Amino acid sequence: MAETKKKNTIKGKRTDAYRMDPNDIVLVGGNGPNDVTKKAGPTHLFDRRVTLPLDESMVLNIMRYSVKTPVLVTKIGPDAYCVDGRQRVRCAREANRRLVAEGKQPWLVPVMPQRGADHMLFGVMISTNEHRQDDGPITLAGKMSQFIDDLGRSMEEAEVAFGKSAQQINNYLKLLELHPKVQKMMEDGNIPASFGPEIENLPQEEQLEKVNELLASGVKPTTRNIRKNVGTKPLTPPKRAVKKIVDSGEYPEVKDDSFWAGVLWMMGRLSTEDAGGGLLKAMEEAQKPKPKVKKEKKNKKTGSKKETPSTETPTETSETPELPDNVTQLPSTTPPTPTIAKKKGAPKTGTV
Repeated sequence: MAETKKKNTIKGKRTDAYRMDPNDIVLVGGNGPNDVTKKAGPTHLFDRRVTLPLDESMVLNIMRYSVKTPVLVTKIGPDAYCVDGRQRVRCAREANRRLVAEGKQPWLVPVMPQRGADHMLFGVMISTNEHRQDDGPITLAGKMSQFIDDLGRSMEEAEVAFGKSAQQINNYLKLLELHPKVQKMMEDGNIPASFGPEIENLPQEEQLEKVNELLASGVKPTTRNIRKNVGTKPLTPPKRAVKKIVDSGEYPEVKDDSFWAGVLWMMGRLSTEDAGGGLLKAMEEAQKPKPKVKKEKKNKKTGSKKETPSTETPTETSETPELPDNVTQLPSTTPPTPTIAKKKGAPKTGTV
């Protein structure tokens, strides 16, 4: 007798689940084609957040991944009214509009019906929004590291997946380099994650010492207080001051003529290609995912470590690139390029 193949199903009870066009889901107080005003619709299904500006990061996320969390709806007459998931519906509408404009297939939104009296539906609406716990900063940083380094995804993909800018993601990743006890304090909410940039340049033991001193003093743990009491100063100058100098077109004399080319590049006023040198190649190498390092396995019988041959190909190390002394091509948006005063021994002419 032939064996019957078991179906690859999940053990559990099935529930009602549907997929709908987000424009067909009615939002009370929304501005969609089928939405109703607060006065015209059931007031217990109105939430002021339905009028908030669209979250651009959520729109981009839905365009790539679609809506994965079902929207809760209740049926009133022939229409499905939204109980929970208003932002998902609104952002899905905008995502679909953009997808159609690009000639792509729009998404359907997963929905689940919710039945009950008015006060029960109102309670569901409250509980689904109030009983949520966001990831701590260290947990979030770990997920970002896993997404980029372990899974080999790009920074652009990380921006869409996490809804953060590249600068914010890099700031989170720096938290993983702090002292483990300092990380735990941040994860537990005893100190804010904004402490990271203030102490990241200190040795790990000194990081812990400075934070403990601040907490023992009884001073409220804010970024301003840690700058005042711990004595750490950010290495980067105020951005407004740098922008004011660049916009003025009068660059102060510095040790290296290529310094201001680097400043313009960091401000986005000079492209990597225009900066020249080995910078373009260095940037490509820097954005590649880190190679995985295999851990040594222990021999169960002897307890000694067994070396596992590495299959990773060695990566070429490149020297720190130097920007050229003179950058001749600048973007059209760059302010008038002044002539920098030269020191003795420097070429007679030269511009940034």
